[in-house]
Amino acid sequence: MMAAVLTLVLLAAPSEAVSRAHFAKAQKSFTQHDWRHALDEFTAASESAPSELPDLWFDIAQCHRNLGHQRQAAAAFTRYLALAPEAPDRDKVRSLILSLGAALLGGVSFAALGRAGRVEELEEGAIARADSLFRWDRHPWCPEIF
Repeated sequence: MMAAVLTLVLLAAPSEAVSRAHFAKAQKSFTQHDWRHALDEFTAASESAPSELPDLWFDIAQCHRNLGHQRQAAAAFTRYLALAPEAPDRDKVRSLILSLGAALLGGVSFAALGRAGRVEELEEGAIARADSLFRWDRHPWCPEIF
């Protein structure tokens, strides 16, 4: 009986080998600009990893960013920084989070962020598509002072 329980626990436990396999598939998809598949594989790698890995959260954030999922990208970048507060790229990642937030709120266009070097277009036409998705006739405005 104890052997059966132990076997069941071992089979249910996250596996480093499974995580590595998902990570390898994710990397291949990412280099092919197949962001959706890469996101699925990075997420599977993260879920099957024996512990939470900051670099996987960075990769998940990049996939969300490339898919135009600004809120999810900002959340994943935030998780990355929470897990790796001393990361060498922390200033750049904080800048990305702020840029994503500004674009999501409609206060600045992706084209303006691109001209300022705050976002990078990895696929031709991506910035124009993002601008059309997040374009709003009115600029953010709050009549109250906080």
